[in-house]
Amino acid sequence: YHFDYGHGEKLTIACSMQDAFIVNQYLYKTITSLVVCKEWKNDKKRKEYTHKIILEDLLIEELKSYIESYNKENDLVSKLSITHEFIDKMLLTSDNGMEAIKFLLIAYNDINFHLSELKTLLIISKPFKDDELIKEFREALLATYEKKKMNA
Repeated sequence: YHFDYGHGEKLTIACSMQDAFIVNQYLYKTITSLVVCKEWKNDKKRKEYTHKIILEDLLIEELKSYIESYNKENDLVSKLSITHEFIDKMLLTSDNGMEAIKFLLIAYNDINFHLSELKTLLIISKPFKDDELIKEFREALLATYEKKKMNA
């Protein structure tokens, strides 16, 4: 689908057919979606954007704060700590802790993330692996982790 910033600025965002049907329901409405951007070392190659999920209003501010902190950090161990602290905080201080885990399981379900990032989310979510809200998303991330681990 195409995301229009206005003033002629548009981004093409890759998504599945199923996601396209969901996104189409929000045509001409204001929404917040979680998108992963793949950047290339070669500046001449265009960034690739992939749709992950439309965010619910109740978590937008917390997720935005987490993503900003995460993206500012270059050190992998620090990034993993930020993720762990975010989930701990959400589980302790919010009724939306499981929803936050769900969004991260979906967001990180991408072969381009570091194996340790995938594993961290699998470890964090393991106590809740049978929770109906996250079960299918955790299983999908586990499959991606196993696939990436086999190719490493």
